Amino acid sequence: MKTFLVLLLLLCAPASAAESLAVTILAQPTSPIQIVDCNARLLDTRVGNVDYYLAAAVAFKNTSTKTATAVEFGFSEFDVFGTFLGGTAGQVTGTYSTGAELDPRKNPFTNLPWPMWSWVNLYDSVNTVRCSVLKVLFDDGSQWSS
Repeated sequence: MKTFLVLLLLLCAPASAAESLAVTILAQPTSPIQIVDCNARLLDTRVGNVDYYLAAAVAFKNTSTKTATAVEFGFSEFDVFGTFLGGTAGQVTGTYSTGAELDPRKNPFTNLPWPMWSWVNLYDSVNTVRCSVLKVLFDDGSQWSS
């Protein structure tokens, strides 16, 4: 029991310093998937020679009339001057019916969403992350792309 409690604390407690980033959600009125919320932050892992990871999570809703089976989200990084630094993408798969909304689980200690994706942060000057929907795959085999 004691071992279980120690493991639980290690898994649930904030293991690294987190720096929240400014986030914007790209308006995409024609997208069949709408981003409801996006969270991006830098995690200081203090592991090996990697100092920071960019971690992101999204809440989204299927606003189309079709069932989606995969969604690819884009995360574009900008510095304080608005200069584009680079970007990356993350995918989710599942069955997302019309009207279905997915909210990421939250850490009970920080009330922040658990990261759905994380990447090595290549840019020391990242200040803002723009979230967008890149692609959607539907159960009938059709696709939508931005």
